[in-house]
Amino acid sequence: WTEQSFSFANYLIELAALEVSFLSFRPQVVAAAAATMSRQYVAQGISIRHMSNWKVKLLKTAIVDVEQELAPCAAAMSRMHLSQHGRNDVFVNRKYEAERMHEVAKVAPNPALDAAFFVDYFKG
Repeated sequence: WTEQSFSFANYLIELAALEVSFLSFRPQVVAAAAATMSRQYVAQGISIRHMSNWKVKLLKTAIVDVEQELAPCAAAMSRMHLSQHGRNDVFVNRKYEAERMHEVAKVAPNPALDAAFFVDYFKG
């Protein structure tokens, strides 16, 4: 983790907490999806630290099933970020636009990714 990637993951978790659809996922699945998503934004400036075998460590620690839980949650989080980005009526966006939160709410969302992408991502 870097402070910026941690802020970005927390931003996604707080946005997910406002969406009723995320209640169908266990908390560790939402956290694992946010950690995964934070690594999808390196090209947009989110800094990360290299960690060998991080995917294996994440799956082992979180005890989540990639196909049944993590991939669908990460795909939903991808769509959520796309739909919530830039909405000033959402307090979480305003909170994470602050410099002390590394301005992660200003990071442009990636195109929405489907569950199959995340299944392949974890296999590779």
